[in-house]
Amino acid sequence: MLFYLPLYLQNAFGLSPASAGISMLPFALPMFLVPRIAAHYTAGWTSRALLCLGLGLSGTANAAMALLATGGAGYLAFACAMTLAGTGAGLLNGETAKAMQGAILPQRAGMASGLAGTTRFSGLLAGVAGSGAVLVAVASADFERTARQWPLAPALARDVAKRFSAGDVAGALHALQALPADAAAAAATALRYAFGTGFAAAAWSAAGVAVVALVLTRLLMPGRDVHAANGMQEAHMVAPGE
Repeated sequence: MLFYLPLYLQNAFGLSPASAGISMLPFALPMFLVPRIAAHYTAGWTSRALLCLGLGLSGTANAAMALLATGGAGYLAFACAMTLAGTGAGLLNGETAKAMQGAILPQRAGMASGLAGTTRFSGLLAGVAGSGAVLVAVASADFERTARQWPLAPALARDVAKRFSAGDVAGALHALQALPADAAAAAATALRYAFGTGFAAAAWSAAGVAVVALVLTRLLMPGRDVHAANGMQEAHMVAPGE
């Protein structure tokens, strides 16, 4: 959702791109600070516990952003949700690589690094594409349904919604200028509401993915540090041949 938060800040609150970037600080600062704080206060925690905590915070934050987007909340409330999301992301970013490196033997660290990079960036690309598809599909359907009350062709309504969702606010609003003044103003308001609905749907999807990942992490990851156990297991395996 990091890639769609700036678009939401621009479309929902009318911020410029530069202002939206500055308004992302409640998300960005925890991502930078939390791993350093967590390293100091969670020294005895297992990787599974930290990852579950990070996923739980991320899922809760995405659900909160979905509710706030549909409820038309102000920036302050949204900034609190972004802070929670940044905290969860900071825990995940700080612990994921450590957990993957610690799951295998030191001499296979290169393999772990390659797998970690491949899976994380593949997941990132799939997540961005999936979230964007949900956002555009829901926003387009919502605006197309609302646009039936105006003399706006369904194909044009879909195109306007896609432009708006992609960040081309000026182009989308310009396409509405063919409508009468009062209808154009109402359509612009409906367009912003449709984008909020699409953003909320994408946030709910992200929250669902976080919950599924949390359950899988809890079930599949060991509740202890397996690095030492792996080392001992290999020692037993090579001992008979020495």
